[in-house]
Amino acid sequence: MKPEVLEAVQQALLDDASIEALYLKRGAREPRTLHIKPLGLSYQDSNIYLVCVFKGLPEGKLASLPLHRFQSAKATWEDLRTPDGFEMNSFEVKRSLISQKSEHPTQLKLRISQTLYERLDENALTADQQLQPTADGWWLMTGSLPLSQGLELWLLSQGEELEVLEPAELRQQIASSARRMARLYG
Repeated sequence: MKPEVLEAVQQALLDDASIEALYLKRGAREPRTLHIKPLGLSYQDSNIYLVCVFKGLPEGKLASLPLHRFQSAKATWEDLRTPDGFEMNSFEVKRSLISQKSEHPTQLKLRISQTLYERLDENALTADQQLQPTADGWWLMTGSLPLSQGLELWLLSQGEELEVLEPAELRQQIASSARRMARLYG
């Protein structure tokens, strides 16, 4: 990420201004010019995303663009509107920020270690999280979240501290990734 891009975006947010940016979409060979109204910044999956609207985007639709794909950004006083009722912390905005694989929350069932229990007991993974001890010294965590790339990356990052029990498709996917990783170290 270019520091001058972050600075231009932050200043536009403070000034309630718009920016003109060169943005290189994944897979594209050439960047394109976008006229953007920055609405907020979000940090997820080790990346900073710009929540915004831009010229050509259908009215009422939000975009979430990874900041590292911006090649340049400069202030412009083009009048792009903030959507009516926009609230950065709303459910709709949070939902638009994650690369979802499912539209609705999925019931998760995880077998977690004592170490992970201590972290999740203080900082819940889901709004409806339940933690129950098991006879073998582990914990059972249940709760619902939409399936997303971010969730999968978080599950993989926990390594031996958790086992995905349900849903079965997610368990198979995480197991497959773990086997491929083990082959790299074999």
